Amino acid sequence: MFEQELSIGPLRMTLRASGGRTRGALRDETSSVGWDLAFRKVPGLGEPLSMLPSARLLDTSVPNNKLVSPFPVAACSGSLEWDGEHWDLDGWHGMQGHNWGSEHSPEYAWGQAIFTDTGTGEPFAVMEGASGRTRIGGRVSPLISMLVVRRGDDAYRFDRIVDLWRQRPRLDFPEWSLHMRGRDGTATVRMIADPAQMVCLAYRNPARATSYCLNSKTAAVSVHVAPVNGNALELRSAHGGALEFLVPQPVPAVQPVV
Repeated sequence: MFEQELSIGPLRMTLRASGGRTRGALRDETSSVGWDLAFRKVPGLGEPLSMLPSARLLDTSVPNNKLVSPFPVAACSGSLEWDGEHWDLDGWHGMQGHNWGSEHSPEYAWGQAIFTDTGTGEPFAVMEGASGRTRIGGRVSPLISMLVVRRGDDAYRFDRIVDLWRQRPRLDFPEWSLHMRGRDGTATVRMIADPAQMVCLAYRNPARATSYCLNSKTAAVSVHVAPVNGNALELRSAHGGALEFLVPQPVPAVQPVV
């Protein structure tokens, strides 16, 4: 059975094929935070997700930044303590992603959202997408986009990344929008974040200068999918989207810079 333990100072993380657990505590002169969070894979929607069209691309040099979501939909339990305030995380849903490679993309927007039933609170759909540039032969590519939408037992993939004429991405901070056509139909995604509810994370780039990730976990998101066969579907959340922009310099509207 797969199991891996990771430790960095006071932080601990355990990963298994079925889920994982993270716990730890941090403190400085003005604030403190501690957490003990467990998560488990939600069957179906929570199976590992890659937006790339082929698993073979995970072992090639292009694109130079890889990403896979081992747990795109996870059921959470545990708690968080922030400056004496207690948060009960039982019944929350989240995701656990992973990225690696020789360098970060020169520019990207990445978005993910889990959609839950308003009555039961159970997840019924998930979306993950990205638009970014990569370096090929010393040159920076145009924006290349990928998108996967899962709803129940159905999956709609828009992953023909070289078909640039079938994708219309727009990165206009704090908004990311994307329209794509593919073998499964057409899809349109729009996500917008509030800069006042974002943080700026400095990403040390293995091959280039430091980049800055403008990171939101409360973005508004809307998704429209028109399948080749079947009825169109609409997915919306007022504040349930994770949205990131990678930029070369910090943006003054997003504080703090970490």
